[in-house]
Amino acid sequence: MAHQAHNIPWDLLTSNLEWKAPKPSDNFGTNLYPRMKSNQATDLSYFVEAFVKNLEEHAACERKKYQQHDDPPQPSDVILNEVTVRKISPSVRRWRKHWWSQRLCPSETCPLRGTDSEPCKCEPLPLKERQMSAFLRHFDHIEYCDYFGENNAVLFNLEVLKTLLLYGEMDALFRICAHPETHLTRTYDKGVCFDCGRHPYNDIGWHGIGRDMLWIYICLNVAYCFPELCDPKCGRTAEKDYRNTIFYQKTIDHCAKFPYGYYSTAGKFPHNQFFGLDPPHKVEKRIKTEENTEKRPPRWEKYATYREQEHPGPYGREPIHQYLSLSTSRYLSDGPSVSDTTRVRMTLCSKGLPVELALDIMEFANYEPVHRKLDPPHDPLHPSNREELGKYLKYCWQTMVRCFMLMKELGFDPVNGGREDPGMNWKSMIQDCIIELFGHEKDRGHDGDLEIWWTPDQRGDRIWYRNRRPDEEGYPGYVFVSRSDIKDALASASDD
Repeated sequence: MAHQAHNIPWDLLTSNLEWKAPKPSDNFGTNLYPRMKSNQATDLSYFVEAFVKNLEEHAACERKKYQQHDDPPQPSDVILNEVTVRKISPSVRRWRKHWWSQRLCPSETCPLRGTDSEPCKCEPLPLKERQMSAFLRHFDHIEYCDYFGENNAVLFNLEVLKTLLLYGEMDALFRICAHPETHLTRTYDKGVCFDCGRHPYNDIGWHGIGRDMLWIYICLNVAYCFPELCDPKCGRTAEKDYRNTIFYQKTIDHCAKFPYGYYSTAGKFPHNQFFGLDPPHKVEKRIKTEENTEKRPPRWEKYATYREQEHPGPYGREPIHQYLSLSTSRYLSDGPSVSDTTRVRMTLCSKGLPVELALDIMEFANYEPVHRKLDPPHDPLHPSNREELGKYLKYCWQTMVRCFMLMKELGFDPVNGGREDPGMNWKSMIQDCIIELFGHEKDRGHDGDLEIWWTPDQRGDRIWYRNRRPDEEGYPGYVFVSRSDIKDALASASDD
């Protein structure tokens, strides 16, 4: 049974999807595509409404567990107590190992601060990073891309904020929200720069925590509703496998991988660990190894022509294991588990080698454990992974509820927030997720200002969503449309 099946009508979404594996020449990839049923727009719209309503009800119920009102704290007040610091410090150290985050040492006297050297050994969260003043910092809009200088401290604090959200430290977060000058009201959708457009890799805002949880939550629940794609007893084969689809591979790429040069990593670790992909410090180690040799594995350029033709990259083109190693070997994670490395170490020691020498040999051979939760790896819907899958989906849902509460606490509209009324706008986020995972660029109609809703290279019978107009609630975003909507638009255009 899908998660929250008693409250979320998953069948309204899945009944409108069907498996297709077109030929590469069709410029489509293997995926679940809309069936284009007559009631599809109504079903999808109702699914979104029910999902948001359930999220809102859970957030309201969860909010009652915490103190209802906090007085604005003073800048010198300690927000993060010792218990919280001990709890989140391992994760802080973990994301600071990333090539970018390791420059963000909060110690002003650290000799390694702002360098590409190995991570320093400084205290991860000194007193000044626990006080309210740390959450009152703001990005310098003149030097908005200077994350080594002017914006170094606020970027570090933003990563700490995400870590608190992932750990569910809502008492501390609600105290922070009580201060009217906190940067949370401005950094929820913060981009790296103004010139790079809106893309997950250009996004360092804390709303990305909720968006990634949503993508994975919908991806895995939808896959679960198609047993013929995930259960060999129901017809799953090497070709007909949910892991070979656009929606699954795209979710992995956007939510669990660490792209080279990515600015924010705190929110990726839960997903990266669940799916068993390489952590960022190993990614960088392998990149440096590749750059020092001429034996570099094939990269994404193999599918560059598809990207130029508005195809979503290599997704849905390769079986899962080939896809994971497509861009570079740094994403291979079929490495040894912790138990595997333990057995190898014991075997080496049984030959008379000291433990230190055995560890040196394993390090030299790059035989390091992959701290994954799935066994077998890369198959979250495998029967053996059912327990871990249940825990993970529950965690994703709880984190989405926390994001909803936090946005509400800041006085924003988490349901219909848009350009005029800022907020996370969960309705649009869910619509975007469905379209990104199960749609194609040529399925999109225009915003209604044109005489027809599609361009000459599009098929009118495949249009099932359009851009939201500026005068519509929740702009910018999308609207699901039916065949009758398109016919009416065409009739109106011909009458004019």
